[in-house]
Amino acid sequence: MRGQVIDQETKEPLFGANIYASDERGKPLSPIKGTTTDSNGNFRFETNSKFITISFIGFQKVITTPTQTFTIFELLPQSQSLPQVEIRPKGITLLGFGIALVSILKLFKK
Repeated sequence: MRGQVIDQETKEPLFGANIYASDERGKPLSPIKGTTTDSNGNFRFETNSKFITISFIGFQKVITTPTQTFTIFELLPQSQSLPQVEIRPKGITLLGFGIALVSILKLFKK
């Protein structure tokens, strides 16, 4: 199987997209067999699997059947929102001030 993986919106090639033999849900078969796209989004992959999965971080994965013809796969960008994170200080440590204060107290004890 030969093909190219591109961004559906920009039509730019996706360098480093993953192509691997999978089941119908996109789970890799064992032992894992796969390849990645080159700088032009092109790949060549030989498999006897009924399904292959094409994935790239930030895009929806595509699960398809292998073909004998050159195929262009357009991946749709997928945004994911993360829950809001709140960062609060736990306390302030005045290490330098504390050491100086201890040193001064030792002086007065003499």
